[in-house]
Formats: sequence, C-alpha cells, structure tokens
Amino acid sequence: LGFDTRGVDGILGGNSRRAIRAFQNQRGLPVTGYLNAAQLTLLETAAAALAEQTARSTADVPKPDQVELPDISLVSPERPQEPAGSTAQEASASVSATEQIASAASPDSTPTDAWQQLENKLAPTLRAAEQFLRQAQSHIRSAPPRPPATGPASSCDGDCSNGSGTYFFNGGDIYVGAWRNDEQDGQGIYFHRDGAVYEGSFSDGQRNGLGTFYHTGGDIYYGSWRRGVREGKGLYRYTNGITLYGRYSNGRLSADTVAVFYNNGDKYIGQWKGDKKHGKGIYYESNGTRYAGEWNNNVKVKVITLN
Repeated sequence: LGFDTRGVDGILGGNSRRAIRAFQNQRGLPVTGYLNAAQLTLLETAAAALAEQTARSTADVPKPDQVELPDISLVSPERPQEPAGSTAQEASASVSATEQIASAASPDSTPTDAWQQLENKLAPTLRAAEQFLRQAQSHIRSAPPRPPATGPASSCDGDCSNGSGTYFFNGGDIYVGAWRNDEQDGQGIYFHRDGAVYEGSFSDGQRNGLGTFYHTGGDIYYGSWRRGVREGKGLYRYTNGITLYGRYSNGRLSADTVAVFYNNGDKYIGQWKGDKKHGKGIYYESNGTRYAGEWNNNVKVKVITLN
C-alpha cells in the first residue's frame, strides 16, 4: 500500500506504528498508530485488492526461465578456447526465439528486424544470467581450506547423528557441517581426498540444493544440485575466466536458456556446441557493437551488424 515499515521482522515496533499512522491519515481515520477491528478489516481488504491488481498486471509477463525456446541440443561444457584472430572472448548462452527465427536460413535471407526480434526475445535470458552472475560472486571465491585430520578414520568430532560435526572418512574425505538421522543434511563442506571441495546444501547424505563445487584444476561450478549431480540453473567458471550460465539436467548443460560471458566484457548468447559458438546467436562486444547471425565452430559464417 506504499507505507514503508523498513523491513519485516515480526515485531510491531516504531516503524510499523508510523506506517499505521500514515495509513490512518490517508483514510481520514483517527491517527493513533493502533488498529481496531474495523480498521484492520479495511487494511486487509485494501491489501487484497492491491495484490489482485498486481497479479493481473504481471500475469502475462514471462519470467526469464519461461521464455519460449526452440529445441537446441547442448553438450556438457568443455573448456572454451580463446577465439582466433581479433575475435574477443565469449560466454555461452542457450537461445530463446520464435519458430520464425529458429528456422531462419541465414542473415542474408532473414530481415534485420527478425534478428532484432531474436535479440529482444533473448534479452530476459541475458538479464537473468547477469543477475545470477552477480549473485554468484560471493560463492565462486577461493575454496575453503581443508581442516586438519584431528581424528582417526571413520570417526566423528561432534554430533554426527542430529547436530553439527566433523566426520573423517576412511580414505581421506572429510565432511564438516550439519547432520540429521546420521546423514549429511543441511549446510556443510565436503573435502574430497583429491583436493576437490563442495560447499553448500545437503540432504539425505547427498548434494541437494544450492552449492559450489571447486574442481581440482581450478574450475568452479555454482548452482543447483539434485541427488549429487548438477540439476537446474548454474554457472560454470573456467580458469581462463570464461563463465557459462545455463540449465543443467543429469549433470549436463541442457537445451534450455544458457548464456556465455568473457572476462574482457564481451558476451555471446545463442547456440553453443562443445566449447565454441555454433549456430545462431547474438554477440555483444564491450565497445557496444552487436552482431547477429550464424557461427560454425567459433567462425563467423553469415553475420550482420545490428548497430
């Protein structure tokens, strides 16, 4: 209703009283900072009406994950290579487009406004990828340090049944975090004996939920997990700085909304195969130049400039 309580903490304090007084003043009611039964009913009715109006106004706006996509098969990401020649680094993204754009033969046979339509269709996907990348920054730092092995193999330091404890596995793995019913459940860190580290959410003894996996070679994945494998939205950052955003299924980057970013500021969103641009897409240089068209193994085949 536009009356700011400066946050929600479950306490009816000074900020809440100020918001109530502002509401009472707007409605011509006695300004007391306290609601009687009739005023509470009036407030609830106004809030319900506003919620319904907001729902109607946003019902037809697609969420970034719901943008219509053609079927584009994407393989599990390999390490992207630096483009040859003067072409800048890129970032991978899966394409959303209309059937007209998806079936377009080439930029030569497709009107410029059709490629502009493709860019417009891809814009929500790109914004979602950029937002997710900002969210991920604090989660793709250096891996947490491995704790010292203070206990013998197959032993627990703490409560490894229903609480918080450190378990030293036979073979060298270490888990530090929450437990429930004798299984890893909640927030925790799993240190693999080969140097890899997972930090994030567990349930039923497996990686489930949101978490970060630090590979031994330096690559980092941050995103959703299900039953121990990548499942859902995620970012994969390579040691060369290139970052891929997309949706994973059974641990593989799937034919869904995917985006690829390069550490010089360039961006590419479109079809991607292996570790290269392959198919239709939009390429953004950091200087503002925008390209649309087709690539074959990172090489421009038929590409036009949009600006």
